[in-house]
Amino acid sequence: MSKLPKKLHLLLLLAAGPLPAQAMPLQASAPLSDQLKHCRTLTETPARLACYDAMTLLPGRSRDPAPRRVLNEDREGPLTTTLRTASVGGDGRWVFTLAQGGRWTQTDDAPLGRRPNPGDAVEVRSGALGSFRLKVKSGPSIKVRPLD
Repeated sequence: MSKLPKKLHLLLLLAAGPLPAQAMPLQASAPLSDQLKHCRTLTETPARLACYDAMTLLPGRSRDPAPRRVLNEDREGPLTTTLRTASVGGDGRWVFTLAQGGRWTQTDDAPLGRRPNPGDAVEVRSGALGSFRLKVKSGPSIKVRPLD
């Protein structure tokens, strides 16, 4: 007997009807790590696969990552705007609110060089492997991720 391709297997599972209760991940409000641990405890392969697949379909979890929505619509070149606010979070990393409303947080420990001020020019570029780099005025660029 030949193995079914994964996509066909998933389609057959979905066509079979509702998932058993143990195959469903925890509520969307539960931390992702708890949901992953729950799915990992399932011993039957189809139930475990269905649990992981159901996690991707939870409300509030978009398959379209936020960074695509906050960069330029034409996807050509960097997002260039001005800074609305900049503050240091509890972890010592910067949080930036841009003029068009996007919020970004620093993910590395690189220094900015000088304190950013409202109205400063800001440039957000796509980096390697889906990362982003933010540069305030002519200062150094730092790694960031979107908050909204």
